[in-house]
Parts: sequence; C-alpha cells; structure tokens
Amino acid sequence: MLVGVPGGGESTSTTSTDAAPDVPPTADVRVVLDAIAATLPLPDRGRALLAGPVRGALAAGWQPGVLGAHLVDRVTTITTTTEALMRYRLRVLPETPAVCPCAACRRHVAAAEAAVRQDADRRARDRAAEHHQAAVVDAEAVAARHDALDADLGPVLHGRIVQAALAARPILRSRQLSAARIRTLAASVYTDHGHDSAAIRAYAEGLPPAPSETTTATQTAPDATDSTSPTRPIRMAPSGRLWPR
Repeated sequence: MLVGVPGGGESTSTTSTDAAPDVPPTADVRVVLDAIAATLPLPDRGRALLAGPVRGALAAGWQPGVLGAHLVDRVTTITTTTEALMRYRLRVLPETPAVCPCAACRRHVAAAEAAVRQDADRRARDRAAEHHQAAVVDAEAVAARHDALDADLGPVLHGRIVQAALAARPILRSRQLSAARIRTLAASVYTDHGHDSAAIRAYAEGLPPAPSETTTATQTAPDATDSTSPTRPIRMAPSGRLWPR
C-alpha cells in the first residue's frame, strides 16, 4: 500500500503486521496520540501500534506537544491509514524541532527562543535590583561610619581635614563649598586611612590649624591695646568734682 505524504516527501510502503504492544502508553505518549486523533481518525489498534514509535521519539528528546503538532502538520488528505502515515513520519523525524522546516516546529522554536530571552531579561533585572539594593545598603553603612568619625573627631579636627583636602584640590577652591562637597572631601580622607579613627585623628592633629580656628581665636582672645579701660566721657558733679559718665 502506498502512503500519501501531504506537504511533500516520498511515498513508501508501510504495511505492518506488528502486534499491539502490551505496555500501556504513558501520559506523554497519550498527549501525542490525542493530538493525532484530534486531526485524523485513529482507532484503538492504531493508537496501540503507534505507542512504541512515539515513545522512541520522546526518548530522543522531542516534547509531547511539539511532536504531536509536527506529526499532523500540513495533513489535508491521506491515501492510507493514519497509523501508516504516522509511522512513516516518525521514521523520517528530524533530529530536533530546531532543524525542522515545518510550521509547527518553527512556531515552537520561536516560542522557545522568546521564552529564553524573557527569562534572561528577567534574571538581568533581578540581578540589577539586587546590585542596587546592595549599593544602597553599602552607602547607608558608609554614611553611618562617616557620621561616627565626624562626631569622634569634633569640629576642629574635622575642619583641618576638610581644609587639607581642599588645599590638595585647587580646582575646588573657586567653587561653592556645599555640605555635600564637605562630606565628600572628608570621606576621601577617611577612605585613604582605612576608616581607622586613631589614624585619622593622628593625621588631623598633625595638620596646620584651619582658618576657622585662627578666626575664632582672634575673636575670643583680648588684644593688648584693649587691656586698659576704654576712655569714657567726663561730666561735672553738682559739688564741682568731675566723674566719668
């Protein structure tokens, strides 16, 4: 008997006298057989005879849904039994759907590739979110450490550190010294000293006084010319004696 192969291919004799196997079909085999039966007439004897070849195709790596769609792709009319046509198609089955030109396999490959891309995008977003969260946690920890160092050093030594860092960066002298820039300058010194409080304090104590220290000392210390009482206006008392106003 000749088998018609819709959509191209060669016809071949597939008359079979194979007995129906006793092994019951698995769930995956039933998925394939049900896909065939939904398109072509497939009696119980045909299902039993196709179970073995279908099981072999699944063992070779084909997925049940894809295999069922491939076997019935481009089937319009047949000139032999469904069992004979399916056995022929199973014998000439491509190695994988990726190398099969049929529409069903192309749809499967396209969907699989899209799923892979979506999964890769999702994992990339997850990694980016994890990195961002880790960066936020690290930044908060560093900020807390710097705040503790600021408090430990006090304003005088902190001012010396900032002044020294500013002197090492002449380009910053012409810019507005904002609070954020001050923190950045101090942070660079803290990092250079490994956030070691003792090392940072020793470094700051060895620096020259900052201008703010000099200004404060000038404003608070009495000048030599001010050691005498200032001159006050004099007025005449009723008794004719003079006293200061």
